[in-house]
Amino acid sequence: MTSPKWALAAGLAVVLLVGTAVLATNQSPLERRQEALEPFYTAPDPLPDEPPGALIRHEPMVEGIGLKNGSTHRILYVTES
Repeated sequence: MTSPKWALAAGLAVVLLVGTAVLATNQSPLERRQEALEPFYTAPDPLPDEPPGALIRHEPMVEGIGLKNGSTHRILYVTES
């Protein structure tokens, strides 16, 4: 027969594992949106042989920031740092 201490320890371990799994997969909408944006900002390999300020890629943002009479774009460009 299992001792009560062993059963309690096993129960706590299960609760901790389940809780950790839930917290790890429970991302906020902002975190999910940031992950969706990350591939755009991955630098090409090899980097283009262009001067600082040269545009690597750009695109209009589908989800605007709500600018009246304006638009938003995201850009990736060559920098020195």
